[in-house]
Formats: sequence, structure tokens, C-alpha cells
Amino acid sequence: MPEKGGLRPAVGFTEHRRINWTDFPGSPDKPDNIVLPRAENIPDWIPNTTAMIGEWRSKVCDVYLRWAITINAMHESQDSWSKKAEDRALKTVTMRPDKKSAVQQITLAVWPAKTVAENYRKATPILSAYGFTDMFGLLEEIVFEWHVILLNDDPVLILKGPEFKELRRYYAQRDDNEKAMQRWLQGWGERLESWRRKRLYDGLHKVFLSYFERSKLKRPSQFTQTDISDWAKTIECIAEIRNLLVHGESIASARLEKLCEESVGNVLSYKAGQALDVRLEHLMYFEMFCDQILSSLNVSLVEAYEEYR
Repeated sequence: MPEKGGLRPAVGFTEHRRINWTDFPGSPDKPDNIVLPRAENIPDWIPNTTAMIGEWRSKVCDVYLRWAITINAMHESQDSWSKKAEDRALKTVTMRPDKKSAVQQITLAVWPAKTVAENYRKATPILSAYGFTDMFGLLEEIVFEWHVILLNDDPVLILKGPEFKELRRYYAQRDDNEKAMQRWLQGWGERLESWRRKRLYDGLHKVFLSYFERSKLKRPSQFTQTDISDWAKTIECIAEIRNLLVHGESIASARLEKLCEESVGNVLSYKAGQALDVRLEHLMYFEMFCDQILSSLNVSLVEAYEEYR
């Protein structure tokens, strides 16, 4: 079955080396991802989540790299065409139906070299905006996957209330026989999908906060400058940029200016009424933010693991 996320999982630029969590001698001094083993009295969602951090980090890196090399290729093409002789041209084709409604290729545009270079320049900025929305979609998938791992280990977290009485009974009876297990899995799958659809409308920053509330995870103990609420505020700021982009807005909103002032770092610094100019540096910041969030989650999980022991 294809993974969620459309084309994102198919990129595959990044490769991670797995090492046993106890094999630190001879391995990097600061491993990017600590994968914890299952153990008695430790909820399975903790080691299960650490096992996925490397995969999530790879996807973030891959999506960023895809857009970064595409933007770089546009700059290279602009530079290349600006140096070509005037008798060189670029022909672009598309499709149209002929008189018999059969599809055929036609020439849509023919540009001389200088025009080609200028058009590459004009077409490049929008790619950063597309990359930004793509990165946001991936972050959204990752945060929901955190929830799913937690909820699969403790379904009762979203089975409270009289409307889920029957589903709680299915859960209690799931080990009775194969039929009971299939009944539970079907009902649980439907419940998870319904929960996800509803939470999508809450805003990703709220979904992010609810994960830490449900899991009882805390920020890493060595963190003194930022907390979970600060990370959520940055996600809210990123979400406002994404929402403006997908709705075709070209001007920063007053809400975005306020969120920029409240979020972590100084890269996101839009002012109300000014152009919503998304550049490669904003993609760099987004990739770094996602990477640091995953590192923070990893350390929080390790500390929670130690508390259970």
C-alpha cells in the first residue's frame, strides 16, 4: 500500500546508519537519533517513537533537498542561457486537440536566449513558496504520526464518552478470537481516521500541543531558552505563512506580523502589508526547525524512558 504523503516518500536522498543504542563506543559522539529498546514497565509508544525519528528526519531532509536543488538548477539555467548566443532559443510544447479531437503536441512558446534567462529569473521565486507548503504538509504528517503511535499503544485516550462504549468493548474483547480482533481493528481504524479529520481543523500548533499534553512528555531538561509552547508558536507562525500562500495572498497579514514577533528566531520577520516574499533561507530555517524539533523529541523520550525505569 502506498505511503501517505504522495510523492514525498519516493525521494530518498538521505540514508541513515542504524547502530545499537548501547554501541556508543566507536559511533558518533552525539548520535542524531537514539533508538530505545522495548522493556518491561516501559510503554511501547516510547521506544516505537524513537525508532521512527531517523525516518522522519530523512524525509524532512529529502523534501528540503528536492526543492533546494531545483532552485539551484533554475539559477544555473538562468546563468547558462544568459551566456548563449542570440540565435539560440528555447521551445516549449504543450497539447491541444486537433480537428478530430485527437490530442497532439503544439508549440506554446519560443523564446530567444536573453528572454529565456529572464523567464528563468521570474519563475524561480515561486519555487520557495511551493517548497514551504510542501515542508508544512510533511510536518503535519509527522506530528499526526506521533499521535498515532501513542494512540495505538493506548487507544482509550480517544475512546472516552458514551458514544465509544461499544468500541471500548471491542477493545476489551480483541484477544478473544480472530473475529474479535478484526472487529476491533476495523472499528479502531475508523475512529483514528475520524479523529484525524476533525483535528486537522484545529490548527497544527494545537495538535502539536495536544501530543505533549497526552503523552506527558516534557521539554529536554537541559533546555533553558525555549519550551514546548514556544515551538508551538513557531508552528503557528509557519502555518499562517502556508495558509496565506495556498490562498494566493501576496501580502503579509497583521496576524503574521504578530506571530513572527512571538516565534523563535529572527528569520521569520514579516511585516503587515509588505510582500510575502518566501526565499530559500526560509526553507533552510524550516528544515532546521523540523530537525531540532525531532532532536528535542528524541531527548524528551529518552528522559521519559529513564523516569519509567
